Amino acid sequence: MLTTLSRALVIALLGTAASTAVTPLPATGTMQQENGAVFEIEVVVAPVDPAALPRIGQQMDPPVKPVFVARGTCTMDGSAQISALHERQYLAGWQPIVGHTVVGYLPLVDLRHEGVEFAATLSESSTPGAPRAPARVRLEMTGAVSRVTLRTFETEGVPAMELPSTFTLPVTAVLDMPLGSGSPGGDRLTVVAAIAIATDGAWWVGARIVRVDR
Repeated sequence: MLTTLSRALVIALLGTAASTAVTPLPATGTMQQENGAVFEIEVVVAPVDPAALPRIGQQMDPPVKPVFVARGTCTMDGSAQISALHERQYLAGWQPIVGHTVVGYLPLVDLRHEGVEFAATLSESSTPGAPRAPARVRLEMTGAVSRVTLRTFETEGVPAMELPSTFTLPVTAVLDMPLGSGSPGGDRLTVVAAIAIATDGAWWVGARIVRVDR
């Protein structure tokens, strides 16, 4: 049984100076001026007020308290797999223990995984007349975000247990957007996609991409 989330969630792609959880794939590009350039993407998931959801293409500040964070690097006309999955433990049941004078239960703990998994590709912007300052790129991204929620339930004569539910939401985005400057203050996000999960919640995707090899 799936449980409705009470708030919306923001998925933000940010450029930073560190890279983790990424497997680069071969790059075969035609954009000669950017061959060999390395760009960094950071995926961030954080809650947001459903009454103030951003629009696609809107610029917004990075979330203050992210739920998930995943980083990866990519070359122009190349692709990267970006993944950050976390183990979520829960009390799945109880094993009865019977002794000479004691009757009890041994807790049984199980695991589920939650987090983000994306395939991201960068290429030259296809926007007619796109300015070179600031430079623009096309981001193509597919993947999913998963979130585990736990509900406590009881069976007569047995201690309380936890019932897990996993939300897995697909994300697909194709958008021309400006490159971030990589300034110390940070660049704002460009909202690129959104998927509703319930009447009172949604998942939003934003992106910020920064060149890191210079």
